[in-house]
Amino acid sequence: MIPLDHFTAAMEKLCSAFSRSLNEKLIVQYHGVLGTLSEEQLDSLVRWAIDTLDTGFPTIAALRKHALDEGWMGEKEVPLPEREPHVEVTCPKCEGRFMVRKSCLMADARAGRVYRCTNYRHWGCTMTFSAASIAAQLHGE
Repeated sequence: MIPLDHFTAAMEKLCSAFSRSLNEKLIVQYHGVLGTLSEEQLDSLVRWAIDTLDTGFPTIAALRKHALDEGWMGEKEVPLPEREPHVEVTCPKCEGRFMVRKSCLMADARAGRVYRCTNYRHWGCTMTFSAASIAAQLHGE
């Protein structure tokens, strides 16, 4: 596992390139997923993100996907438990992603609930999503 101080330095370099700042809690979240990489792999991942991504700050999922594509991580690194079906929602503005259980989505749609982008707190993304419109898209309406 990468030492937290090296990981923090790499994340600060990434944040600087995207004009962002990370709080300690978020660094720990990124480390929890990407901390099994070697220092060289992490540095390469940061360079890749800086050189190729033209969106908002890279999500954990985007960085993990690239690490998987490079063969630096195996699918078993972050196993997904068997659960009821989920719907994945991707923000068109910042590419932030979140999941909602289908049963909750249907209940939220009936209640008129509106979801905020998952990057609202950390990056200030202002996108919102109506549960009813997500449910309608799911059913092809």
